[in-house]
Parts: sequence; structure tokens; C-alpha cells
Amino acid sequence: MRKILLSCVLLLVNISVNAQLNLFNYAESSYLSSSQELRSLSEVMKYRERLGIPRPYDEINDNSAYFQISYATPTNESVPGLVDISYSKSTGPVPDFDKEAKAHYYIMLVDEDESMMITETLKSRDKNAAYFFLQGSPVITFLIRSVPDGERLLGNVEFKGLTDAQMKAFAKDFVQKMKFK
Repeated sequence: MRKILLSCVLLLVNISVNAQLNLFNYAESSYLSSSQELRSLSEVMKYRERLGIPRPYDEINDNSAYFQISYATPTNESVPGLVDISYSKSTGPVPDFDKEAKAHYYIMLVDEDESMMITETLKSRDKNAAYFFLQGSPVITFLIRSVPDGERLLGNVEFKGLTDAQMKAFAKDFVQKMKFK
């Protein structure tokens, strides 16, 4: 009985360790590579600590992943950041992108001044994308949905020390460079 219990525990531990999303099975971006992936919660927390961007509620599960990222400013300064991204595929009809983007926008807007929100929606033949952030905030939220399949990427990018103009330039470039496979 003890051996069975130990085997079950080891199996569950193995499953949880390997349950993290392999984003590169579904999407790709020149901003992200497997060498930048943070594979454990302790790696994420250490990286956050190093960047000085604490966040108390990180978790790694089977549909999300974390990556180190950097943005080259116009003065060629490399600013490090952190991406958390999740993937899902619609099992029913593909949701209306504009309604979905608006819902995420309103979630971000809770208790905030709408005049401080920066947002843009980008549509192309193969994907729809939107990003949102508050002026002066280090966090960009993005939503990208493939057309016509309805695959979805949702996540946040955090940088410390970028201007609003730099955040907007990065966000637009990031969502445009994300490609579904």
C-alpha cells in the first residue's frame, strides 16, 4: 500500500512539473525563445525580484508560461521585462473579438480613470489583437485571437522604467510579431 501511495505521489509530482504550456507548439514570436522561458515558480519569483517588479499571485499551470523578455529603446538601451502568457482554443463558436477585447478592457479599468487608459486594437487577415495599459503603469495586458480558428493568447508584459510611448511601441510590435502555427 505504501509503494502504491508513493508511486501515485511521484506520478502527480511528475505531471505537475511537466504540465507547463509549451507555447511554441501553438505560436511563435521573435521576442520569445525557449532559452528565455522561466520553468518554475521559484525562477519567476527570483527574476521578478531581480527586476524589482514584485507580484504576489504568480502561478504556473498547464496553459500558461513565463518568459524573460527585453525591449531595445530608441537609444539602444535594453530594458528587461517579464511576459506571462496563456493559450486556449475555442471549443465552440469563436467569440466576438470586439466584445471580448472590451470585456478585458473593462476588467483593467475597474477603479481606474478611463482617460488614463492607453489601448489599441489591430486586425489582420490571420489574427485580431488588442493591448491595454494605464499611463505610468509597468503592465501591458494583451489579447490575441487567431482568425478564423479562434485560438487565443492572453497575457501581461511587465517592464520597469519604460515611458508610455515606449510601452505603446513595444505592445504594438509584440502583438504584430506573434504568429499562430
